[in-house]
Amino acid sequence: MNKDAKGLLKYIAVKFFEQIKKYNNFILFLFIISFALALFFFLECFPTPQIKWKLIAFLFFVPFLFIFLTTRSKFQKGFPFFACLYVIAAICLQFITSFVLAIVIALSDTVYKEDKPQYYEEVLSTITPRGVTAHFPKKIPENAKNVQMRGSSLSFFGSQTMILKFDTDKTYIENELKKHKFKSKENGDHTVFGALTANGEINLDDFTFYVIDGELERWGNNYGIGVNKDKTQIAYYYSNPD
Repeated sequence: MNKDAKGLLKYIAVKFFEQIKKYNNFILFLFIISFALALFFFLECFPTPQIKWKLIAFLFFVPFLFIFLTTRSKFQKGFPFFACLYVIAAICLQFITSFVLAIVIALSDTVYKEDKPQYYEEVLSTITPRGVTAHFPKKIPENAKNVQMRGSSLSFFGSQTMILKFDTDKTYIENELKKHKFKSKENGDHTVFGALTANGEINLDDFTFYVIDGELERWGNNYGIGVNKDKTQIAYYYSNPD
């Protein structure tokens, strides 16, 4: 960023804080809540890999700017009762609209693709950070059979899951296991693995989970490879339940 741009941003920031200092403390407190709401939803949306959602993330600041601009000239001093009611109502509306927008963003692009293997690469790209899915194949192997997939990146709720399961031969599975160092070997009793079954649609009953990294508690961030007892099925997984 060049000096002129930095200078402009600094000037805008200084003028902004000079203005909000003119408000009484209660109104200022409400502005802070409004800004915090906008920032929270922005940070939930912005990490999404698609550029269009990064741009949409800025929409969450529109209600805050509306609240600020419509009150700055009328309610700068004193403790006007109706000003407080107005800002509180506007913040409630901001929360509702931001919540709805966040849900729409979370569901719109991937919800109908999350269990369809033909969209595997696209769904995989929505999982962040990328390191937790580095062990997944870039493409579904051509000899894979009975492919099942489920990916979910509902970032607003803080949960993400990704699983790719298919039938293959023992040689393929053993070669995949040799590629990675595993932190531990676990059965499927831990809650963190339960999020992968897609409400029982993906059967992992006799699987052993080779954990690359992660924790095994209720909200554990955990990823690795699962293999059935006969080494005829493999499941690449990432589990970060809410």
